[in-house]
Formats: sequence, structure tokens, C-alpha cells
Amino acid sequence: MLIFTHNGLFCDWCTQRLPSYKRKAIARWSLETGPQLGEYLSALEHIEQQIATATSPKLLAQAVMNLMDEWLAEARFAYALPVQARLGEEYTLTEIWEPFCARLKEVEKAMKIPLGRLKPLLDAGYPDEKGALHGVLAGQLIKIGRAQDARIASQEAVRLADGFQRRPEDQ
Repeated sequence: MLIFTHNGLFCDWCTQRLPSYKRKAIARWSLETGPQLGEYLSALEHIEQQIATATSPKLLAQAVMNLMDEWLAEARFAYALPVQARLGEEYTLTEIWEPFCARLKEVEKAMKIPLGRLKPLLDAGYPDEKGALHGVLAGQLIKIGRAQDARIASQEAVRLADGFQRRPEDQ
């Protein structure tokens, strides 16, 4: 069976539900040869390829535009952004970026720490020995529509809290 689409989200949906299906792309097309299939590259992989091989700035610019389109489409759903749906799912960067930034500011305000500082603190072993920071993070991840990440943060919060309660009192 062949499924043709220009919609990357629909294609992702299909390949997630039909793992035996192969995702291909039309690499070239001409009247003489017809469509020539090639391996599918993500927008990021496509940019990396164009950086190495592009013969014109226009080809590289098109690759960047495809990356932005892919990111915008995914961000709208992944971060549960309040953006009114449009026919054809065509949005500008500003229409997605501004609600995304507003959502992140809500998270920063609730956590009382800039998000840019959160990951380095956790990676450096910030003393979240009771799991409170992970618990707050889980709640904020739920608010931005990241249920899977929230579940992971919540499990870590429980693990840390349980470990803290089992500590000997002299520590």
C-alpha cells in the first residue's frame, strides 16, 4: 500500500501506528524519469545535508524553511498552544512562538526559577533530595501538555521523597 501526503504530522501518525511501513521521500522528479524515491530525511537531517552539498543559498534557505514549518506544526500540538486552527494548518512563526514563550513564562513564574537554569542545576546535582523540585516540574509539564515528561518527573519526585524518608536521622 502507498500513502502519499504533504502533511508531516499525518505521516508521523501513520508510521507510529504502522511500524512495518517504510517512510520514503521523492528525491527527484522529472518528466523523463518520473518520481525517484529516496530515503526520508527529517528537516534537521535535510539541513545538515544541504550545508554539506547545497550549490545555492536558495536550496539552503528552503531547507531552513522546511525545518521551521516542521517545528511549528509539532510545537502547536506538543506544547498544547492556544492557537486558533487554520485551514491547511498554515501558521507564521510569530503565531506559534508568542504563545509558546507565554507558556514557558507561566512555568518559570510557577517554579520561581528561570527554565534555562533548571536543567544545569539538576544535572549538577542540585539538592532536590526531597523531590519537591521534580514535583513542581511535573505539575508544570502537565500544564503545557507534556504528560509523558510529567509522568517521568513525577516518578523521580516520588523516588527522591521515598529515599529521603528512609534516610537515617543522623544525616
